[in-house]
Amino acid sequence: MNSFQILTLIGLIFYTLCLTFSVYLNLPKRFKDVFEFKNMLIISFLLIFSLYVYPLSFFYLTGEVASGNISLDIFSFGTYIPFSLFLSSLFIIFLSLLFKQWNSNFKVESSKLEVLSKIDIIIILLLFVISILLLLELGKSVGGITMLILKGYSVTELFIGKGHYAVAFEWISTIILLFFSDSLLKRKKGNIFLSIISLMLLILVFSVMGRRAAVVVLIGTAIMCYNLLYARIKIVYLVTLVSVGFLFLTYVGYLRGQSYDDITTSIESMKNKSERIADDNDTDMFYTLKTGNFSVPFETLPRIISTSGENYYFGFGYYSLSSISNIVPTFIWEDRPIPLSSWYMKEFYGVTNLNEGRQFFLLTTPFMDFGPFGILFFAVVFAFFLTKLNCLHKNNSRNALIITLISLFFGCLMNLISNDFLGFMLAFIKGYAFPIILVLVFKKGIKLVSKS
Repeated sequence: MNSFQILTLIGLIFYTLCLTFSVYLNLPKRFKDVFEFKNMLIISFLLIFSLYVYPLSFFYLTGEVASGNISLDIFSFGTYIPFSLFLSSLFIIFLSLLFKQWNSNFKVESSKLEVLSKIDIIIILLLFVISILLLLELGKSVGGITMLILKGYSVTELFIGKGHYAVAFEWISTIILLFFSDSLLKRKKGNIFLSIISLMLLILVFSVMGRRAAVVVLIGTAIMCYNLLYARIKIVYLVTLVSVGFLFLTYVGYLRGQSYDDITTSIESMKNKSERIADDNDTDMFYTLKTGNFSVPFETLPRIISTSGENYYFGFGYYSLSSISNIVPTFIWEDRPIPLSSWYMKEFYGVTNLNEGRQFFLLTTPFMDFGPFGILFFAVVFAFFLTKLNCLHKNNSRNALIITLISLFFGCLMNLISNDFLGFMLAFIKGYAFPIILVLVFKKGIKLVSKS
């Protein structure tokens, strides 16, 4: 074990102590209160954040040969992993202290029951029809929506330059979740059952397409909606659901990566591949946690730190704000700046295909802009943002639209941590949040017109 591996071990111990303190700091006095929104929000964030910190650090510590998604040159930039662990430790400590302080006491307005009105439902259904039309347009080149789904994971290649069509998948997800939330508030078991069936069908679609992140969003959002609008979820059910869900998504990860000609051949193909996986003694159902998706984003922080002044210079806000250009579709602005994830792949891997990008770690962009101080500043900004999110929940605890919106943010925590903050927020607003924002703006417009 060399000196940098020893420093990594010390860094992991220090990070674990900081994580333990941060979680303890935000644990409520009564265990049942852990399922209150603010407690679930901050504790879930800290734990999921750590899922992205540990894998690469442990792998570097072992000194094993790079495998899976681990970069082949990990031992060249890995010397900066201890410093990355130190910065991550400071971030979660600052965030936890500020969140605890700012959420200890603030004014809460009375919340009234607000289910979906007839006008809300009409707007949502119109958007649903528009979403179907967008998917029909997207699927023209492959023979329709069914074949679009059966394209599997390779469907992402069709999304290049057609993101304004592909966003329909996220709109449909939100629409179904809205009806689920409305059914929970109204306590209509028949509607709840139909909503759950719709959610399961959508999960099946995303599973065939290999879109595991979309499945996580649906499940995470549905859990939070149920927890906030219907009944507190029991810890036994939550642990069981998370465990089964993790194994299922790992299985989806093994099955994805191929296209199918039709439904019959897809079922047969998945069956054959499942049998091969079952017979393979080298199959590791925990590869995602070891050398898979969770090891990817954190890589960007130590590599970026190691190349400061060479591959890039401090941007003083440029890198964070560059994500704004992603609002403009490529068919309108062909030469728009490429996303940071694509820039990273081009800069360090020589890959120029816009469909390929290394997921960014949440703290990487703040460091690129202002160095270590950028990470501390971001802790303040993010703590303030989470506090406002909690205020929004407290003042609208029985509002179907608002609760679905904040639950969607909760469901997207993994997407948030594996992205730059502003880039995530813009994608979130034009994707999952758009149907809700559209309805809220329309309702506000009607109120203003009626007052005038």
